[in-house]
Amino acid sequence: MGVKINELVNEVKRTITFENLFKKSIAIDAFNTIYQFLAIIRQRDGTPLKDFQGNITSHLSGLFYRTINFLEHNIKPISIFLPFLSTSIYIYDTTYIICTILFFRSSS
Repeated sequence: MGVKINELVNEVKRTITFENLFKKSIAIDAFNTIYQFLAIIRQRDGTPLKDFQGNITSHLSGLFYRTINFLEHNIKPISIFLPFLSTSIYIYDTTYIICTILFFRSSS
């Protein structure tokens, strides 16, 4: 499943590093990011992270640490909650970063 995006962007693709995004604001598809954290952040026994009341907190932990990582690199993350993006864009493996970073602009 998925889209063979490599053929479509082969001529214009480039690697984006934290240095490229220094002092920029980036928009992040929040629904897909939260889903990613719910799917991958687990305890050793395979269950999602939970608080003392049994509420799942994997997504909160992931958002917190990713946001801290961006802020440490002087990047301002902006979480975008647009339902039509989440239902129309499916992201797989390494193409995640291509679709998740919707745009970035100078913060000055």
